[in-house]
Amino acid sequence: MFPFGNMDVYMIKSSMKLRTFLNLLVWIVLTVYMWTVWDTVQAPMNWAHTVSIMAIVLFVYQMVCMRKMKVKYYDFRIWFISLQYIFIFGRVFLHGFNLDGNIFWDLFNYYEDTSLYKAAVYGLV
Repeated sequence: MFPFGNMDVYMIKSSMKLRTFLNLLVWIVLTVYMWTVWDTVQAPMNWAHTVSIMAIVLFVYQMVCMRKMKVKYYDFRIWFISLQYIFIFGRVFLHGFNLDGNIFWDLFNYYEDTSLYKAAVYGLV
């Protein structure tokens, strides 16, 4: 017999604590990163590639967490997260991997790179 009662309940609580800790750690790392780059005068040359890689890593992390929670593929959360990344970071992905032709219009010509970089980093957090 497990000293704290049912072993399954203890394992579920410990995995929830681990997920909460990991989510908090990811949030803190992203927030610290945002604070460090927020006062930059000029965005790095490869800002879109960096943000794209970070967004893809976060997307994979969220999908792994959903898989661990045994969320079904038809659940609203899976589709919401997937579509959120496509709509928020779609043009950044295309720009970061040099796939952005003039699909409809070129949004990156209207704004400064620093503003685009700050908006993308803010969107990550």
